[in-house]
Amino acid sequence: MFFSLLFSFSSRGQEIANVDFSIEGSTIVVTYDLINCPDKSFYNIELSFIDRKEKNIIPFSVEGDLKRVYPGKGKKIIWKYTSDIENLETDISAVVKIVESFSTKIKGGPENAILSMILPGWGDRYVNKVKKSSPILVSLSYLGLAGYGFYQKTQSDNYYNLYKAATTQTQMDEQYKLASEANQTVLLCAGGAALIWIIDVISVISKGSKNVKELKQKNSRAFSFQNIQPRILLANANQPTQIGFIKRF
Repeated sequence: MFFSLLFSFSSRGQEIANVDFSIEGSTIVVTYDLINCPDKSFYNIELSFIDRKEKNIIPFSVEGDLKRVYPGKGKKIIWKYTSDIENLETDISAVVKIVESFSTKIKGGPENAILSMILPGWGDRYVNKVKKSSPILVSLSYLGLAGYGFYQKTQSDNYYNLYKAATTQTQMDEQYKLASEANQTVLLCAGGAALIWIIDVISVISKGSKNVKELKQKNSRAFSFQNIQPRILLANANQPTQIGFIKRF
């Protein structure tokens, strides 16, 4: 047997390492490790073979860790080669590589409602993909109502203190009326701010849930065999390291 290891390095990025394969009856079993990967990421893996004439062989009767592969060690791919070819070459090479990578991180999910519970409009900034000014308007409206309501509360308290200190019926009636009007404004502002708070929290949950659903659908389409566009990821500062193992027998 002849063994050779082809590899390329970069300072960062995911790697396919410790690749090996063996013949077990009518199948070829390929093992590999998928390491140095970002959190919440998964990958599409491609297995191919090269014969002694440098002809590329794409196996079809394969199963194992090929699609939606999460990082880890001891990954396995099984090729039932007798279902695809009549005779196995005595000099053949196997190559394992990453063809696509995906992230499951969802920045615009419903959990952003927690931010809107603190300040309406805050969570909306992360789930709203189109109207970027809307979150700012929501926050300003909420703060405006809350601030004006607080101001009217202090005014109501002042008018009520003047009402209690009044010495004539006319002064009492006037100060009581002003205190009552200011208090009604406080209630209106509080009700408006509460309504904005409730609507924004519900909106963020709804939009965030929609974002999650769209991401899952996008990933599902991306994993469709017809939509996969294999590409070799070259090793450089922005793209991942990949290691291919070639074994001849």
